[in-house]
Amino acid sequence: MGYSTMLYAVDIGELKSACGSKDTALLERVRSVVHERDGGGKRVDPTKGPRVRVTGKSEIYLNGKLVTPDEFKHALLSPEWAGTYMYLYQQGPPRGQQREGEFKVPGSFMRFLLSLVPFFEERGLIFKKHIIGINSCTTEEQFADLGDPDDEITADQALEELIAGKLTQPGNGHVYGYALENLCLALGVFLDSVGTDRLRSLRLKTPLSKTRSPVKLPKIEDFPYISYLDAEELRAELARLRQTDLSYPKDEEVEQERKHFLQLLESAVEKKRGVVGFYY
Repeated sequence: MGYSTMLYAVDIGELKSACGSKDTALLERVRSVVHERDGGGKRVDPTKGPRVRVTGKSEIYLNGKLVTPDEFKHALLSPEWAGTYMYLYQQGPPRGQQREGEFKVPGSFMRFLLSLVPFFEERGLIFKKHIIGINSCTTEEQFADLGDPDDEITADQALEELIAGKLTQPGNGHVYGYALENLCLALGVFLDSVGTDRLRSLRLKTPLSKTRSPVKLPKIEDFPYISYLDAEELRAELARLRQTDLSYPKDEEVEQERKHFLQLLESAVEKKRGVVGFYY
């Protein structure tokens, strides 16, 4: 659903020092920046999005309630989901049985979600801004660990704990991941979003494709995938890319994305900073 890597030019040393600094002034600064980014309205916690389970019989459960596809798509229009992530678990059939129903073919439920784009547009909504991403769970345990949205730590609480240096919810690694992104937004400069498939779509073998967090966080099972290069590593990567032929005759869009990626890294180097990426 439009996944890409959000790149931030950040002083990695400053970012590491901020985590555990107990700096209350910084906490309020980040809150203010996030509030401004969100248009000055009520802060939206993106982790409070709908929990969706699709069974091997193509049944859809929305936050534990069985719904029809039509009920499901109308329920997603609710303002309570605006600006949140959907958490999706596609359950396999019992051993020895085959998938049944409307979504029995692998990938069919994702195609169903894509088909909702015009449905949302007819109602004045943009699907990718209303549901800003889809986090897929690969196991029943992972999905169960999500719990009820109201039981999960909020993004603001995660930010507060990150700065305090005391992370109390190890099962909510993804929330701390998004809180780290908010910290990067305040301490650094948002460069732009680029690429798909964790930058692998660029076919540049960049180290920013590999999961690597600049600070220690609880394990994140899925999104956001975090990567970073400090200033020295970034200069080395930039030197490598400058020697690389960025042309890509097979796909003009990939070629343009490659060149854009190089420009973003050059911008971070000019600022004498490193770079942190968040893929979701």
